[in-house]
Order: sequence, then structure tokens, then C-alpha cells
Amino acid sequence: MFMARKTIIRALLLTLILMSGCATAPDKTTPSLPEGHPPTSKGTEPPVFRNAQAEAYASYMYGLMLADEGRTRDAIGFLQMASQLDSGSPRILDQLMQIYMGEGQEAEALETAKKILQMDPQWTDAHITLGQIYLNSDRPVDAVNHLEIALELAPEQTNIIFLLADALERTGDIERAIASLQELADSEDHRAIALYYIARLHFKSGDTQAALDPLVEAVLLNPSFLKGVAELGGLLESEGRTEEAIRFYTGYLEKDPEKTPVREFLARILIREKRYDEARHHSEIVLKEDPRNLGAQLLMGLIEAHDGNLEKALEIFSEVRQIAPDNFEMIVQIGVLQRQLEMYTESIATFQDAIMMAPNRYEPHLNLSVVYDLKGDLQHAIESAQTALALEPNRTNIRTYLAQLFMRKDLFGEAEELLRQGLEDSPEDTSVLYQLAITLDRSGRFELAADTLKKIIEIDPQHYDAMNYLGYSWAERGVNLDDSLALIEKALKIRPDAAYIIDSLGWVYYRMGRYEEALEQLLKAGREMEGDATVLEHIGDTYDRLGKEDLAIEFWSLALKADPGNASILEKLRSKGAIETAP
Repeated sequence: MFMARKTIIRALLLTLILMSGCATAPDKTTPSLPEGHPPTSKGTEPPVFRNAQAEAYASYMYGLMLADEGRTRDAIGFLQMASQLDSGSPRILDQLMQIYMGEGQEAEALETAKKILQMDPQWTDAHITLGQIYLNSDRPVDAVNHLEIALELAPEQTNIIFLLADALERTGDIERAIASLQELADSEDHRAIALYYIARLHFKSGDTQAALDPLVEAVLLNPSFLKGVAELGGLLESEGRTEEAIRFYTGYLEKDPEKTPVREFLARILIREKRYDEARHHSEIVLKEDPRNLGAQLLMGLIEAHDGNLEKALEIFSEVRQIAPDNFEMIVQIGVLQRQLEMYTESIATFQDAIMMAPNRYEPHLNLSVVYDLKGDLQHAIESAQTALALEPNRTNIRTYLAQLFMRKDLFGEAEELLRQGLEDSPEDTSVLYQLAITLDRSGRFELAADTLKKIIEIDPQHYDAMNYLGYSWAERGVNLDDSLALIEKALKIRPDAAYIIDSLGWVYYRMGRYEEALEQLLKAGREMEGDATVLEHIGDTYDRLGKEDLAIEFWSLALKADPGNASILEKLRSKGAIETAP
């Protein structure tokens, strides 16, 4: 009959008491704990022996029993006592070392492991423990030294092999790390996990092609590793290596075309890359094999939405919601589509459903804010955005959006305070700084805004929006025109296709009196920003300077149509006696 460890320990303690034949009253001869040890709790006093070795083993056993009961502080005290009574026993120290490691006391475990190796240089557990500690403290070379010794002493312990592979990888020796796992990969018991880690090592070394074969086999042997396929592809995408991620998934499917989840991973990336036809192809293959695959149906809905078929997308999502009413992501997507279709009442109700389902998720609150904003309900938009930010205070996009809402209610002080709070933890967050510059400018403090824009450009010399904003603002004021031109030309080198920066260039030329050059750039911007009131007004201003009054009136009239009630444009048309012709 199997006997629990605690029962065995109690039996051994009883045996030691009976064998000693000389137990004494605990109040007279019980040995005191070494200095600094915690006192024992009531009812934890061990038997007392005149024989030091018997007392050491009794304390050792009692310490193990306390450790089994989860009373690690008391256990440590008795094991330390046992070690002092029997100072030549590495086994007692080994148990102490294991408890230290379990409690996260790595400094104590380190010193204990070193003491063990002084007694017995071939003690496997001490080498393993030192290997783990050195790995945790980023000393991989020292870890390798101890783990290689441990592996020689106990080649059957697979955990040593994985630790050694990890240590070798951290030293940069990927080849040896792979070689250390290859023996496990050749064994039937550990083949799947060894192949999976070999694939990850190839992947981390940048050889995604070499990672494919072991990864495919690992998944075939153990389907749970399919999550790792998604993780690795996602890692490539997060590093901006999207094309590599696509090739990675495509290569996987060439070797194992039946893995429909991989098609879903691939389709999601293709959608984000706006390669909708390819995404549709993979999604349709999945649905052909499994018509009720919710993931593929969701992807088809996203594809239809991105293709502009919003009603069809909403129909797909609504059908899927009937099948999976508790799918949070699905409900959010439906709310977004309803918003895009200007079904604001329905969208609000959908996002409120999502909030009921997951009250601590920020997404429905933020989306609800956008819907309220579109409806012109700024107060409720602000309240929903504030809730979203409270749930995710580190999300810059929520903070800057909320600041914009404050500004639209002329709450410049609240907007500035909100943005400066965000800068307390991240003083070089250029997104927050950029919004702060806009807030300062709109509240009539342009010099402070200009200083903030200059700071952004110092932090990020490629921040073309800050360059454009500062350059255009100087041009509007008719100051620093040479510097303005230099900034905007630099911004255009970074974003040569940005029509709003082209408009800024044209406006600088206008302010410099270079009207022909200004018109060329402004007309170019107007072709890209059709119907933009500012660009149309700029073109009209330029034609006026060139003496082409009819064309000036024509473009000012178009600008007024795009922005009815614009006082500046109205005044220009009145000055030409053409207000009657304006729409």
C-alpha cells in the first residue's frame, strides 16, 4: 500500500524516538534554533535526542514535514538546524536549496548550492540550480558551464537539456543549442516538444525556412503547438516584417495545406495589408471545408466591410452573432458597421451590449464615444472616452482623442491638463506632445506651441507632421519664411505623396510672393484633396494675386460651398462684389 510522504516522515520520527530510548522533557533539553531563525509555531516542536546525528535527522524529517504542509519559514529553520547538527550532509542542504528556489530566495539558494558543491562537486541538483539562477540573472555563460556538468552527471534528465538550450541560445550559439535538442528530437517520448523548440531557435536566428519542417512535424505530433505558429507569425508582424510573416504562413501551408487555422492567421494579415482578394481566397477554402467556421465567417465579414459592402458585412456578422451570441469581438464589429452605416441608435445599443458582456474592456466605451461624437453629443462622447481612458490609462490614442473632444468644447485647460498628465510617465511621447502643441496653438499660445513642435522634431527628426505644422504656422503669420520652406521641403522628402504638405509648400511660396510656383503646388494638392475648403481658398487667393479675378471668384465660391459660413471667404467674395454668385 502506498504511504503518503507526510505519513512516512511521522513514522520515521516515531522510529527515531523509539530507537533512541532517551527522549527527555522538551522544556529542559530542547535545542534552541540558530540565531536569526524564526521561532516555531505552537505544536511544531520536534522530538529531542541526546545523540546529535539522531537529532539532525529528526530536525531534517520534521523540516520536510513542515515543507509539505506549506509552512516554509518553519521548515527552513529546522533544515538549517539539521545542517548545523550534521554539517557534512549535502542532502540536507539540497532540500534547503529547493525550498529557497521555490520561495524565490535565489541569493540564499545560490549560497547553499555553492556549499553543496564544496562538499560534493558532483551533486547534480546544485549544478542545475546554479544554472537556473545564472540564467535568471543574465549570466548565460556561467549557466552553460554548470548545466553541461549536470547533463554529464544525469543525461536522462530532459529538463537539463531544455535549460542548456536556453542558455546556449542566450550566448548566441544557436547551432549548439539546436544540437543539444537534437537528441531529444530523435526520441519518441520528447520528439514533439524538442522539434518545436528547434523550430523556434531557427526562427529566432532569422532562418524561417529552416524552422518550417520541424514546426510542421511538431504540430502534427501535438496539435497544441499550433498556437506557437500563430505566435511566431505574429512576432514577425509586430516587428514590421509583415512580408516575412506572410511567407512564413504560406510556406507552412505548402507543407501542411490541411491546417485551416493557419489559413485564418494568414487571411488576417492579408486583410490588414488590404490584400482582400488573397484573404478571400484563403477564407473561402476554410469555409468550404467547414461552413460553420466562425473565424472564417468573421474574416469574410471583414473582407466585405473593407470592400465597401457594408450591408453584406453586417448581414454576415448578424448571422454569426445568432450562432455565437457571446462573441465579444463579433459584437464590437457589428457596432462598428452600424456606425459606418450611420445606424447610430442601433450602434449605441450594440456597444452597450458589449459593455454589459465585458465591462472592463475599453473598446466598446471608446467606440461608443465615437458614435456619440458623430451624433453631435459631445458631453456623452467625453464621458465614454473618459471611461475608456480610466480602463486603459496608458493608451495614447484614447488620451489624445479625449483631448480633441475637450478642445471642441473649448475646454483648453482640461485638454492641456490631460495631456500633461500623460507626459509625466512618458515625457517624450511625440503623439501626446503633438496634440499638446495643437492645444496650445488653438488656445492662443503659439510661441509655446512652436517650442513644443521644435521639441518633437528634436526627439524624432522624421516627424513630418510637426515639421509641416510649424512651417505652415509660420507661413500663416508671414514670419520665418526661409525656415518654414526648409521644414516643409524636408517633410515632403519624408512624405512626398502627402497632399496636405504639398498645400503647405504652395502656401509658403504664396507668402514669399512666388505665385506661379505656389499655384502649381496648390493645384496639385487640390487634385488630391478634392473639395477641401482650405486648398480651394488658397487657390483662389493665388489666382487673385496673379490678376485672374474670375478664377479667384470661382475657387472662392467652391470653397464657400465646402465650408458654408466661412467668414474669410465671404469677405473676399464681397470685396469683389461677387457674393451673389457664391453658393
